[in-house]
Amino acid sequence: MRATLVRMGWFVAIWAISVAALGLLSLLIGSWLS
Repeated sequence: MRATLVRMGWFVAIWAISVAALGLLSLLIGSWLS
């Protein structure tokens, strides 16, 4: 049970980081194009 929680935690952390990176990237490109 604990191993699944750890794996889920890692998955959520990686997902959150990738979403934040995508948001930052789109913001950068948006300010760059304007």
